[in-house]
Amino acid sequence: MVTIITGTTKKPTSSELLKKFFHSHNELDGYLYIGYPIIGTVDGAYPIDGLWISPAKGLVIFNLIEGKNTEGYEEAQDDCANKIEAKLKGYRQSERQSHPSCDQRSFPAAHCPSSFPSET
Repeated sequence: MVTIITGTTKKPTSSELLKKFFHSHNELDGYLYIGYPIIGTVDGAYPIDGLWISPAKGLVIFNLIEGKNTEGYEEAQDDCANKIEAKLKGYRQSERQSHPSCDQRSFPAAHCPSSFPSET
């Protein structure tokens, strides 16, 4: 079972859907953090939409899309992955390993209800 810890998010609909997914998949394990600024940068706290820490899958970062606009999400995904990797490299255990600290794969998550007005 995944323990879900929710902070403040600007993407409430997508965050709820992510929570519902994990509530309905009891075979998964770990912790899911939604809406937490888990990485400190020189510019202040860096927000991450969702972070699942799983014993079986490792770290899974969720970049949630609220609405239909996906502009800039590839850059945001790369930025999140780079910040997480940089954070992990600071730990000695990661430095001793001969393989990269993260297998980086990006998967956007979008909530696209059929109630959106069509663009004509």
